[in-house]
Amino acid sequence: MSALDSSLSSSNPLKVSAGVIFTPQRQILVGKRRQWDRGGGLWEFPGGKLEQEENFLEALVRELSEELEKTFTNVFPLHEAHYDYPTHSVWIVFFGCPVSSPWEVKSTAHDEVQWMELSELSRLEFLQANQELVKKLPILLSPFTTTA
Repeated sequence: MSALDSSLSSSNPLKVSAGVIFTPQRQILVGKRRQWDRGGGLWEFPGGKLEQEENFLEALVRELSEELEKTFTNVFPLHEAHYDYPTHSVWIVFFGCPVSSPWEVKSTAHDEVQWMELSELSRLEFLQANQELVKKLPILLSPFTTTA
C-alpha cells in the first residue's frame, strides 16, 4: 500500500467531481481510462480529483476544461456516490451537463472517448464507483431527455 493509498481511507476519501454530459436524444459522453492509470481500460464519466481549496463544482469546470477543452456552465448536481476500493475510498459527485448535440471530442485524459446511447451504457465495463449511477441514469435523466 502506497502512502497515497493509506491516506485515502473511508474517513478521508479521495474527492472526485465528474460530468454526465448528455444530449436531449439520450447520447452520453464516456471515456475509457488510459491503460497505465488506476482502473486502466475501464470506462468512466469525465472529471477528476478536487484540488486543495476547490469545491466539487469548481473541480468539475476545471477538469472538463482541461480534459475536453470545453467550458460547461449549465450544470446541476445529479448523483453522489461513495465507494470503497481495496486500496482507497472515493467520494464522487456527478453533475448533469446538458448539451444540445454531440461534438467531435478529443480528450487529454482518456485512451478513447465515445458518445453512447443511454440504453447501450450497460454494455461497457465501468469503474466500480460509476456502476450504480449507470443503472440509475435512465430515471435521473428522464426529465431532461426524449426517448423518441
